[in-house]
Amino acid sequence: MMEYHQHKDRLLRSLEQLKTLIAQDAEVRRMAELHDLIHKLKENQFYLVVLGQFKRGKTTLINTLLGTDLLPVGVLPLTSIITLIRHGEQPTAEVTFLNGTTKRISLPELSDYVTESGNPENVKGVKHVDITYPSPFLTGGVMLIDTPGIGSTILHNTQVTYEFLPHIDAAILIISTDPPITQTEYEFLDHVTDYVDKIFFVLNKIDYLAPLELNETLAFTQKVLSEHVKGSPPEVYPLSARLALHGKLAQDRGGLEKSGFIRLEQDIQRFLLNEKGTILLHSISKNAKRIISAERFSLGLEAKAITTPVQELTSRIDKFHRQLKQLQREKEDSEYILKGEIGKTITFLESELRKFEEEEARSLQKLVRRSTQADEEFDPNTIERLMGEAFVADFERWRKAEETMLAQRVDSVLSRFEEKANHYIDQILDLSANLFEVNVEPFQSTERLPVKTRFEYRLEDDPTFFRLSPKKLSPLLPRRIITRWVVSDLLKKIEEKVSMNCGRIRYDWVQRLDETYRNFKNTLNEKVQGLIDEINGVLEKGMKEKAESKGILGEKLKQIQSKLEALTELEVQLLSSQGTSSLKSEEESRDEKRVFAP
Repeated sequence: MMEYHQHKDRLLRSLEQLKTLIAQDAEVRRMAELHDLIHKLKENQFYLVVLGQFKRGKTTLINTLLGTDLLPVGVLPLTSIITLIRHGEQPTAEVTFLNGTTKRISLPELSDYVTESGNPENVKGVKHVDITYPSPFLTGGVMLIDTPGIGSTILHNTQVTYEFLPHIDAAILIISTDPPITQTEYEFLDHVTDYVDKIFFVLNKIDYLAPLELNETLAFTQKVLSEHVKGSPPEVYPLSARLALHGKLAQDRGGLEKSGFIRLEQDIQRFLLNEKGTILLHSISKNAKRIISAERFSLGLEAKAITTPVQELTSRIDKFHRQLKQLQREKEDSEYILKGEIGKTITFLESELRKFEEEEARSLQKLVRRSTQADEEFDPNTIERLMGEAFVADFERWRKAEETMLAQRVDSVLSRFEEKANHYIDQILDLSANLFEVNVEPFQSTERLPVKTRFEYRLEDDPTFFRLSPKKLSPLLPRRIITRWVVSDLLKKIEEKVSMNCGRIRYDWVQRLDETYRNFKNTLNEKVQGLIDEINGVLEKGMKEKAESKGILGEKLKQIQSKLEALTELEVQLLSSQGTSSLKSEEESRDEKRVFAP
C-alpha cells in the first residue's frame, strides 16, 4: 500500500500541472480556488467544521474539544463570522477583512469581531478570524472551525455558513432536543450531504430530558436522519455540551462520562487518526475535478467556435441569444412570483400585527382598570411606570417569536426560488451545450444565493411611554374625578403607543423584506450575467481566431486538443492519487499512540 505522503506528492504534482495548464485562460476565481487547494494540501489542513442551527451549542462543544473556555458563548445567537482554529505554540488571534487587510487582536477582543452583538451583520467587513491555540486536538493539521448558526433571524449568518460548505472535509452537525430537528435543519442537511462524506451527528442538551424522554427523542432523531442520509443509518451521539465543558474545565471524569462527551471525543480522535488522510485527499481531488470540468467545457466551446463555419456559427450564436431571451422571460416570471410571495409574507405580517395591536391594547386597558379599581389611593406615576414595563415585556416577547417565524417563512420561500435559480443556470449551460455540441459535466455545485437581512425592531430605551398629558387638576376635586381622568388618559395613551410601535415595526420589517427581495434578485442576475459573459467571451474569442490564417487556426486547435487531453490525463491522476484505503501521514502515524486525557 502506498504511503500517504506519496499519494499527497502525486496529488500536489497534478494540481501544479493543472495550475500551469490553465493559467492563461482560466477565470481569476478558478485560479484562486486552485491556489487554495494547493496551499491546503501542502499544509495538511483538514477542515473539521461544526455546523448547526443557531443556539444548538456549537461554540460550547468547540470549547470542550479544545479543553478551554476560548470562544465567546451566551444566550443570544452569537457567532456571525467563520472562525478557524489551528494549532500554535501560543494563543493568538488575527482578523482578516474583506478588503484583504489583517489585524492582530487579543483573545478577549474576539467578541468584537465574531459575535453578532460586537459586529452586527458584519458591519466591520470581516472575512474570517484565525486563531492559534496549543491544544493536542489540533495537531496533525486539524483545523476546528466554528460557523454561524443557520435559521436565526439574522439571515446573513445562514448565508455565511452555506457558502463555506464546499470547503469542508468532515463535519460535526449539532441538533438539539428542543425541538429534536426542524424543517430548516432538514433542508440544511440535504445541502451538507452534497459536500461532506463524514458527519458526526450530535444530539445536544440531553440534560433537559428525563431518561424515557431521551430514549424517545434519540430514536426519533435516528429515524429522521436515516431518511435523509444515504448509506447505513447514522450514529447519533447524545450529549450535554454544557455539562461536558464544565467537566473538562474542572477535570471531572465523572461529569464528562455523564455528559456523553467521552465516546464522541474518542470516536472523533479515532477518525482523525485513521481516516483523515484519505478524506483530505478525496476532498481536494473532488474540488480539483470541478475545476477541470469547468475548463473542459470552456475549451470545448472554443474549439467548436473555431471549427464551425462562420455563417453557421453566427446562426447558432443568434439562436443562443434568442433562446436566452426566452429563458430571461422565465426568470423574470420567477422573480415576479417571488415578489408575490414576499407580498404574501407582508400581508401575513400585517395580519399578525393587527392581532397583536388589538390584543395588547385590550390587555393593557384591563390592567389599567384593574389597578385603579383595586387601589383607590393609587399613584399615577407608578401606574405609568408599570404600564410601560408591561408593554415592553409583552412587545419584546411577541417580537422575538414573530421574528423567528418570519425568518423561517422567508428562508423557506427563498429555498424554493434558489432551486429555480440554479435550475435556470443549468438551463443556460444545457442550451450552450446543445447548440454548440459541447459536453456539460456537473461541475457547478448548487450555491446558496446570499441573503443579507435581519428582522429586528426594538422599543425606545425609556419604558415610561404612558406619561400622562400635562393637565392641572385641583387637589380639592373628588378622588373619583381624578381617577376617571387618569384612567381615560391612560386608555388613550395605550391605543396611541401600541399603534405607533406596531406601525414602526411594520415599516422596519417591510423595508427589510424588500431588501431581501432586491438582494436575491441582484445576486441571481450577477451570477447569470457572469455565466453568460463567460460563454460569450469564449465564442467571441473563437470568432476572432477564425479570422486568423488557417495555419495559425490549426495550431490553436492543436493547443486546445492538447489541453483537453492533458485535462483528461490529470483527472485520471487525481483518481489514482486519492488511494483506495486508509492513508496516514507520518505525523498522523506518530499521533496514533497519543492518548488524550479528558
